[in-house]
Amino acid sequence: MGYWRFGQGQAWKADEMATRRALRLGRAPGQVMVLFALVITILIGFAALAIDATYLLSERRAAQNAADAAAMAVGKALARNLHSSGSLVTQADAEVIAERFAELNGFSEDGSTTVVQPPILKPSPPFHPRQVTVTVTRQLEPFFLRALYTGPWSVSATATATVIDTGEHFGLLALGRDGDGVVFGGLSAGGSGNTSCTKVTCITIVCEDPSQACGSVGSNTDITFNGNTQGSVDGNLEAAGSIVKQPEGTFKVSGFAAGGMGGVTDPLWGTPSPLAMGACGSDPPAPGWQETTRALTLHPGHYTQANKSTALANLKQADTITFERGIYCFDGVSFDPSNSVQVIDGGSGVLLYFTGGGTFSVASNTIKTLTIRDARAAGTSWGQTGDAARWDEIAIWIDNMNAAGECYSVNVLKVSGTGTWTIEGTIYAPCTSIQFNGNKSTATLSGMLIGYEVKLQGSIDLKITVPPSDELKPPMVYLTK
Repeated sequence: MGYWRFGQGQAWKADEMATRRALRLGRAPGQVMVLFALVITILIGFAALAIDATYLLSERRAAQNAADAAAMAVGKALARNLHSSGSLVTQADAEVIAERFAELNGFSEDGSTTVVQPPILKPSPPFHPRQVTVTVTRQLEPFFLRALYTGPWSVSATATATVIDTGEHFGLLALGRDGDGVVFGGLSAGGSGNTSCTKVTCITIVCEDPSQACGSVGSNTDITFNGNTQGSVDGNLEAAGSIVKQPEGTFKVSGFAAGGMGGVTDPLWGTPSPLAMGACGSDPPAPGWQETTRALTLHPGHYTQANKSTALANLKQADTITFERGIYCFDGVSFDPSNSVQVIDGGSGVLLYFTGGGTFSVASNTIKTLTIRDARAAGTSWGQTGDAARWDEIAIWIDNMNAAGECYSVNVLKVSGTGTWTIEGTIYAPCTSIQFNGNKSTATLSGMLIGYEVKLQGSIDLKITVPPSDELKPPMVYLTK
């Protein structure tokens, strides 16, 4: 066996290295303990934060469930009394119902730690409320974080339930959520400069069956009055946005007028189109034309860009246009006669269906009469069943909607000028801006007026008569916020 031998200097260096190593080893346990304590403190803090945050989120979810249940319960009570001639659901009734259903969901009203705020009813009695908002609040005590934060801890949740009448009670609807809603643009029966309207009203919406409480105006945005608008509405003014500048005294509403209401729905959504049902037929023959009287007779069929020049020949030259009885499908084609047309007669029973961007546009200061009558008004039927049976009650249909109920474009349906306009049937244009601009005109609509937005302007006397529903469906309650 061999031995290492160190000199004096080497032995000193070895001792120094051993000393340093021992010192390092002696300090290491102390450093680890400090780091361990620091890390454990941070981990415990995160765990405490996670526990309290989870608790807060759980209570927030429970509060939302309680608010939803309370709002729906009050909403159902409002729906049951919507068409009742008896007592209304009062504020006190709403508070009792809201507190009861909040309690059933774990939020018992005690006035301190848990508070079910008084429900907000719209509109307020004496009208039948259609909407209720309930807010539930609870004070909380955190498990761990009270050591770091001594302020108040609470969760709060709000729910709004809206009663939506599924019966056909609206006379005028603006369904678009980005449009101008319903605009009454200074209607005046007396003509320019004369806004007295003392003998006739400028706009009237009435019901054939007053007991159905119909004849309302609904908008998914605003209802706006510009200028001196006069008239009366049998039902309500209901806007998801605001009611702007409603005249006092000159525009009478039998029901209530309120903004901030839940949105209105499309009562005809889901109706299959004539094109989808194969009811448009073939290319129409060339129209009848009398050169001496400049009278044009159109035939039912499928109007397209390919046959437009033949099927609508002389449209721009005609003084009188007559629609024969039947279904007219304008596929990418518009009905837009000249501004000198005097008579448009669709009184024998027609369904004017437009799609692919086509529309109905009549702008004439020489027109004397415009008559469009749906199948039911003409005493006939298109012989459809199910949802397609609704065709019998539609006079003009502008269809720019896809299968999901979304508008792929928004075009314009326009009627302007003088004379007497009589449309017996619904104008259904959920993705179209409907614009009536009169010049001492008289317009009568026996049906609903449904558009993306509806603008009624100028000197026009408009009367909308809402036909009775075949079946008065019960109102539905939805959580809208």
